[in-house]
Amino acid sequence: MKEMLLLGAGASVDAEIPDSYEMTERIVKGISNDGYLLRDVTNLLNFVIGGLLFQKGLRKEDPFGGVNIEDLFTTVELLRDRQNSELSPFIGSWHPFLQDIQRGSVSGYASRNLLEEIYDPIESTFNELTRSLANQRITYNQTRINPHFTNRFERVFSEAVNQVVYGDGNKIFSRTKEAMVTKLCELTWISDSGKVTYLVPLIRHVVKNEGTIATLNYDNTIELACTLIDVEVDNGLESWSTTGEFEFRENKLPLIKLHGSIDWALSHGSTSKSRPLPYQVIKQEDPVEMMKNSMPPEIIFGGKNKLTAEGPFLDLLQAFEASLDKSDKLTIIGYSFRDEHINEFISKWFNTDENRIIRIISPNIEESQESYARTLLSNDRSEKVIPISQRANVAIAELFK
Repeated sequence: MKEMLLLGAGASVDAEIPDSYEMTERIVKGISNDGYLLRDVTNLLNFVIGGLLFQKGLRKEDPFGGVNIEDLFTTVELLRDRQNSELSPFIGSWHPFLQDIQRGSVSGYASRNLLEEIYDPIESTFNELTRSLANQRITYNQTRINPHFTNRFERVFSEAVNQVVYGDGNKIFSRTKEAMVTKLCELTWISDSGKVTYLVPLIRHVVKNEGTIATLNYDNTIELACTLIDVEVDNGLESWSTTGEFEFRENKLPLIKLHGSIDWALSHGSTSKSRPLPYQVIKQEDPVEMMKNSMPPEIIFGGKNKLTAEGPFLDLLQAFEASLDKSDKLTIIGYSFRDEHINEFISKWFNTDENRIIRIISPNIEESQESYARTLLSNDRSEKVIPISQRANVAIAELFK
């Protein structure tokens, strides 16, 4: 029986990589601790998270469960492009916070510091002039800058400074995403192979049974674990960069990274007589060097995010579907069932053959509030859907001895 393994964030938690909700908290705290230069980014993230928690309350969901990192990324991107949204003509007014961002407003603290640098010499000059006039017995009562002038000048000055610093107000969203991706890279890329030893039985099982691993994670846990037992991985990038299709070489472990990877760098290939039109290639690079050079990784965020024709993601989905169709069993580890595209492929595959089996490994799978998970577990063919309420490391050790 040929098997595919589908890994979600829960499959990497035992490697000390935060899950989707803890990831949000760690990223926001990390950005906040980076100091004053990212204060505007922190303020924006706090605003977005507050809105998402409010939305959970309206849906009668538990707001104390936190915010999923993919929801946060997706919302930041949607707000950045809000003026291009099809719904924009029907929205009379955006939140005042967003309007301030659009105008390029900054915090009063920052503007007042700048203003003090200008006010001090002006005020000193006025005071000297006042003393000089007093010595000449001429009355002059204006010893301070007029408050009305101060407030008006502060407003105009703040707007002017921010237009120079930020230009388009929407640039703050791009800066926010860049800061978030940087923290994401720091939290998901690991070098200590001791953290991934629990994955070795899983890899041995896949290699022995000529299966495939598909993952929704950006991290390098599978690749790192493979180095422990000298298993070569083929992620299909070489094939895709050459032919535009994902094909996997024999005698290597097929790894389909559906949402991309922290060490993937997208670039453009050189046109030639055989390939006269522009095309894209992906190369694996050192994530540390990529961050130093401000080179964004080629990743996409799941959930309700729209797929993009840019990059390999549509082709990755096709490779996932083709490999899944060849499998009789699907073992799902740590996936929350929040990606509608993946769920649709699972449904099509499961409905095609009544002999197909799904195993779901997750500590609280039977208490999941995701509608697709509940549908799977309450299905008439539930004997073909096997829930395993265990952590990834425990279940892997027992299932793949």
